[in-house]
Amino acid sequence: ELGPNIPPSELTERLRSDMGPALFSWLCACAVYPELHWDLTLHLASLPCMPEGLVSEANLLRLIALPWFRAGSIPDEIRYELIRQIDTEQARELRKAIVAVLESNPADEGTFAAETQALEIAVNRHLLSRSRTERRTTRESLRRLSVGSGYRDYVVLRLLESVQTSPLDFF
Repeated sequence: ELGPNIPPSELTERLRSDMGPALFSWLCACAVYPELHWDLTLHLASLPCMPEGLVSEANLLRLIALPWFRAGSIPDEIRYELIRQIDTEQARELRKAIVAVLESNPADEGTFAAETQALEIAVNRHLLSRSRTERRTTRESLRRLSVGSGYRDYVVLRLLESVQTSPLDFF
C-alpha cells in the first residue's frame, strides 16, 4: 500500500523489498525524468546499464499498478529518494540516454514544450558535466533558459544544489 502518510525513505525501502532489485532499478531509472512516458520507460529498460529481461508482462503490470504511472509522474519527494538509489555510473548512462532521446525528438520551436525540453537537456548536461568549466557553461545555459520559464522541477533543483555544494557527490 502506497499510503500518503508513509515517509518517502520508508516507502522507497518497501518498494525495493516488494519489487526486487531488477524492477526496483527500473522504477528508479524512470524517476530521473520528471514525467512518466511509456516510450521513455521502455527505452530506459533496454539500456545496457539496466538489468536484462526487464520488459515482461509481469513487470509492466507491476509498474502500471503504481498510481504514478497512471498519473504520469512520481511525487517529488519519492522521486528524489528513488534517484538517490541509483549508482553514479548508471545515473550518468540514464541521463545521457534521456538527453539523446530529447535531442532526437525536438518539440516545435517557440512552444512551452520546446522551452521545457531545452531546460531538461541543459539540466542533464549540467549534472553530467565533470569539470568546473563544463559546469560553468551549462550553468549559464540554465540561467539563460530558466529566466521567466516557471521551471518547477524541484527534484532537479535539489540535485543542482547538491552539485554546487558537493561536486563530487552528484550524478
